[in-house]
Amino acid sequence: MWSHEGWGPMYGWWFMPIFGLIFMAFFIYILSRIFNRDGYHGPFNQGDSKNNQKQDELLSEIKALRREVEELRKNQNDKEDVT
Repeated sequence: MWSHEGWGPMYGWWFMPIFGLIFMAFFIYILSRIFNRDGYHGPFNQGDSKNNQKQDELLSEIKALRREVEELRKNQNDKEDVT
């Protein structure tokens, strides 16, 4: 039939499980990149606008609080300099 000299054990089929593992790792990586993009849990669950509005409100509140803290620190430092 065939002359399989030089192919090694199992006529080269030893490479298939290694190729399969590499392919599976690559496929899992691609799927994880697709389903975890932009911090969401998948391309079909992009979040609704209510969540985005709540996040925007919270961010604006945090910024306002930071401004108030900076003003309080500035006022406190000014009072300490006077005394």
